[in-house]
Amino acid sequence: MKQTQHIQRTRWTARARHLAQWVYVLTLYLTGALHWAKRSLRKKGAVVVLTFHRVLPEDADTNSLPGMVARETAFKALARYLAAEYQLVRVEDTVPGAPSGKLPLAVTFDDGWLDCRSVVLPVARQYGVPFTVFLCSGLMGTAEPFWPEALAHQRRPAKGSTGTAELERIIEDLKSKPAEIRRGLLEEFGVKPEHGDATGPDQTISWDDARAMAKSGVNFGSHTRRHEILTTVGPETVREELDSSRFGIEEALGTKCVTLAYPNGDWNPGIARTARECGYRMAFTTQRAAWTADCDPFEIPRCNIAQDDIVGPRGNFSRAMFLYTVIWKAYGAMKDTSWKRVDSEFRGKAGRAGATGDCA
Repeated sequence: MKQTQHIQRTRWTARARHLAQWVYVLTLYLTGALHWAKRSLRKKGAVVVLTFHRVLPEDADTNSLPGMVARETAFKALARYLAAEYQLVRVEDTVPGAPSGKLPLAVTFDDGWLDCRSVVLPVARQYGVPFTVFLCSGLMGTAEPFWPEALAHQRRPAKGSTGTAELERIIEDLKSKPAEIRRGLLEEFGVKPEHGDATGPDQTISWDDARAMAKSGVNFGSHTRRHEILTTVGPETVREELDSSRFGIEEALGTKCVTLAYPNGDWNPGIARTARECGYRMAFTTQRAAWTADCDPFEIPRCNIAQDDIVGPRGNFSRAMFLYTVIWKAYGAMKDTSWKRVDSEFRGKAGRAGATGDCA
């Protein structure tokens, strides 16, 4: 009885928070503040880089956590919106700094999941959205290759429970551990280093898939060899992960690999220096900010995207939510004093406003 009441209270608290956020977002949208932030980024010559991991059909099962997943219907609507409203660019060919008629925006995917080919590629072709996939060269064509999914497979919470939040906490805690300690703890959880479920929903693309996608215009970069969190391993392992991944991609695809996405977005100056020495030209973090001319090429920010970042209260794609979670927050990260003033002003207004429904 007490557990049921706790779950109900947790659900109501989450709904209240979502509603309060939606009121705030809608206030910003209707008053033009979100479009103002978009115009400001464009005038500054900024580029916005999106990071996706998974795009799955609505009914597809997965062991990936919600923060990793967007759904196909919302992604299609987002792709249509991006193609109409933004200057779509590739990260490899982009240099920020020049004002443009539309805000430049690039789309990237981390890990190389199979849905990049089965779901993303057809949508990207339909709407003319170029994208780059950051691959783990040592985990190609495997089932459940990453330990968070393997752990979720072992400890998957029941639907309707509050266990997802606890699982997320465990995973984030494990990410911060040195690699060897993490492996030991995972074995205690029953997750073996080479765990994989050949019949499960979570698989990566093969090299044949990557070659076929490359022929369709998809670009590929490195996400290391085996997705080691580089800040948790020694310098020799960092160099080996970066070198072997770049060489593996270049050999398999016959193209230059000059871009890197740090696993989990974790890096430090020593890792960035090693990446430069290994022949990379640019490297991407997971800091939610805009890419501007003064950004270090080995500290390029990106905005992570999951389902909740692009839908409104009814679960439909919302350009207002996208503008808020990506454009507004990316502009705010630039620490512009005028943004702080406007943000404060509209937060006050949001408390007095109310509305329902999704913005198209």
